[in-house]
Amino acid sequence: MPFSWCHVNMVMRKRNYYMTPFLFKTGEAMENSNVLHFEKYIKTQGIDNAQICEYETRLSKLEALVKKQTPPLEGEKTPFIAELWHWVEQKKDAGEILPQTFDKYKCVLKRHIVPFFDKSNPALMLSQVSHSLIKDFIGAMKAKGRDSTLKEAINSIMKPFMTEMVVEGKIVRNPTDGIKLKGLKKAHKRAFTDTERQKLEKVAKETTPHWWIAIPLLAYLGIRKEELLALSWDDVDFKKQTIYIHKTNTTSSMARTNIEERTKTEAGTRTLPIPPQLLVALKHHYDEIQGGQRYWIIGQKRSDKPVNTSNFSRTIRRWRDKAGIPKDVSCHAFRHTYATKLVMENTAPQLAMKLLGHSDPRMYSMVYTDMKQLECSDTLRGVQSAVANRLT
Repeated sequence: MPFSWCHVNMVMRKRNYYMTPFLFKTGEAMENSNVLHFEKYIKTQGIDNAQICEYETRLSKLEALVKKQTPPLEGEKTPFIAELWHWVEQKKDAGEILPQTFDKYKCVLKRHIVPFFDKSNPALMLSQVSHSLIKDFIGAMKAKGRDSTLKEAINSIMKPFMTEMVVEGKIVRNPTDGIKLKGLKKAHKRAFTDTERQKLEKVAKETTPHWWIAIPLLAYLGIRKEELLALSWDDVDFKKQTIYIHKTNTTSSMARTNIEERTKTEAGTRTLPIPPQLLVALKHHYDEIQGGQRYWIIGQKRSDKPVNTSNFSRTIRRWRDKAGIPKDVSCHAFRHTYATKLVMENTAPQLAMKLLGHSDPRMYSMVYTDMKQLECSDTLRGVQSAVANRLT
């Protein structure tokens, strides 16, 4: 009996794809039936080998018919890597991702995605990217210990890219469907100890006095590096003893140093009280170090211009190395230090979110708190003592 094309609603590309229901015993296509998988159908119906051969032949004919009557998808003649690069560029040009995010994606593509898929098949087409190939990529990245990069490569790049390719009709099925990143190792991001902070402050004063104020600002306010390097004296109110966080200093391939009137999140725009110790340090920096002649709190040495974020990070690393502090802490560790101190002081989550400029309470409790420092703190000892007192 001839196959009925009008009932074939799904393009058959491979035998293991789910297919339009087909009544194998009579060779007729079924209308309005549930989708069945060929191998599953064989197992559940108890079909013998002779029947399997007959059905295989019929299935091959059905596939050939579909191929003959269906025009090739665009993804079959579209190079995968070229299309992926085009997609990322498009996102940047449309303003859907920030320039610094584009730089990050570009780095992941150049160092990890492109080398792996080019090695697999230099002429890889979009439609040839399979679920299995993506799982191989995940395995290769895990083997190299690149868990954090892998998360970005899959969740931020591959999944949204493939989803859009399906929507545009370039491929039939999203090969990232069902991909779950399990067992990824989370890097422990620790806070500075009090001794380390004091050592860092001492080195900064001795080697780079015009930037030394960065250490107390980061330590006492817990602000982001990009927020610190966008601070001007207009943001400081010495009378009210407050500092206004509302700008961001960004560095990207498009602009070496760029001050933007925004913060990382909406909650990031905030006015913070200045503690007395920091107030004294700020007045000394303004009057004695800068002579009351500068606009930027952290500025270039020879000119009153904002500092490049990458240059500042290198300076922090030099201070760290000279102070003999382990390399597992960076400038961002000051935020972990600040958050950990907030926990030790039993700060309410809503208040901590306001101070840190977070919109998600989990960032404070689960991400930024250094649990190893907390384990050794008087806070936990106090809780344990309180519980013990209630039990006796």
